[in-house]
Amino acid sequence: GSDGVLIVSGGDDAALATITFRRSSARVEVIHLDGCAPVRGLAFTRDGRVVVAARGDGVVSAWRVADLNFESGWSRATAATSTTLELLSTVDVVLGDVRGCCATDDGALIYGDDGAATVVLC
Repeated sequence: GSDGVLIVSGGDDAALATITFRRSSARVEVIHLDGCAPVRGLAFTRDGRVVVAARGDGVVSAWRVADLNFESGWSRATAATSTTLELLSTVDVVLGDVRGCCATDDGALIYGDDGAATVVLC
């Protein structure tokens, strides 16, 4: 356990940004994802150990939260080189244009603009 915080964000740049901070120290890691589809939704599982990222093209990835590093700094990474998140799996849920996601008891609910939704188990 640590007394720090992890924030994960995503957007139109097809990347995840992680910010770990504790007291006056902060570390930023930008994880560039394959392709160019924007990140449309992010959700932590209820236990906080996995982050689910849903992209506009229907690709959903699950990431295990690694041991957090609170040394100040900034870095770029890929799925293979990230020190904050470890890629567990990637699946194409084929929902058309994904609009977002939210946590469920055992994974995440991913929903699209056509009213369809699917559950991804983590």
